[in-house]
Amino acid sequence: MKPQSMEEKISYRLFFMGFVGLVCTAVLCLFVFHKAFREQAWTSLEHQADLVSAGYEQLSSPDQLSVFVNGDLRITLIAADGSVVFESATDQQMENHLSRPEIQQAMREGVGRNCRDSQTMGYETYYYAMLLPGGDILRVAQDSETICRSTTRPCPPSS
Repeated sequence: MKPQSMEEKISYRLFFMGFVGLVCTAVLCLFVFHKAFREQAWTSLEHQADLVSAGYEQLSSPDQLSVFVNGDLRITLIAADGSVVFESATDQQMENHLSRPEIQQAMREGVGRNCRDSQTMGYETYYYAMLLPGGDILRVAQDSETICRSTTRPCPPSS
């Protein structure tokens, strides 16, 4: 095997440095775009919750909240004791929601948000809850596919 010339060594090193730079740039772009997507998702859910809560004041029954369900938006109305009054995703009886992080935060601060990761389905679910004037809690949720479906990491903490 013949020794490499100085020109070949420099070419290989330049190629390697360019490749490493390209990989680092791609990782940085993924991080920045994912962070921007998360912020947009939270803003969208906040606006949806504001619209639903304004419309809820005009309704005579919690069951009428179903008129606000569109696409993959999920709406849950939770009483002050944690019992589920309305759930748009199912008609089955649901467990008490008082221990859910977004519900606890909404009871303390007026609004709460949380993101939970579904390991089996490969998506994150974003939850936004707000305390209504009557003491009930309105929660809206939306699913979003993750970049890495097989990941075992939890959702990053919301800020």
